[in-house]
Amino acid sequence: MLFEFVILIAPAFIASLFICMLRNIPVKSLDFLVFAIIFAFLINMFVLGIAYLRGHSYNAVGSLYDNIGVAFKHCGLSLIAAITLPNIVNLIISMIENRKNGNRGINNGPQDE
Repeated sequence: MLFEFVILIAPAFIASLFICMLRNIPVKSLDFLVFAIIFAFLINMFVLGIAYLRGHSYNAVGSLYDNIGVAFKHCGLSLIAAITLPNIVNLIISMIENRKNGNRGINNGPQDE
């Protein structure tokens, strides 16, 4: 029970810590917990989607962790997602912020006025 909880929650905290470092957000803030909840959902849906594509049914999700090999595959895929998803989210947030500020293209350096 504790092992399953750690498998499901630990990658979300890693991803939340990673995006807080990318965005220069203090870890003590409420944003850390909000990002952890969002990433817990995203990472677990991604991993369970991959498990579904590999042929596991949703009824057997609880039995996925009975086999230690499958549990290690889940951990590995979760850690990969915990590293890549914050980069994708940071890219999307940066694109939205640039669009709000009017910077639609690549910054070509200082502009002459």
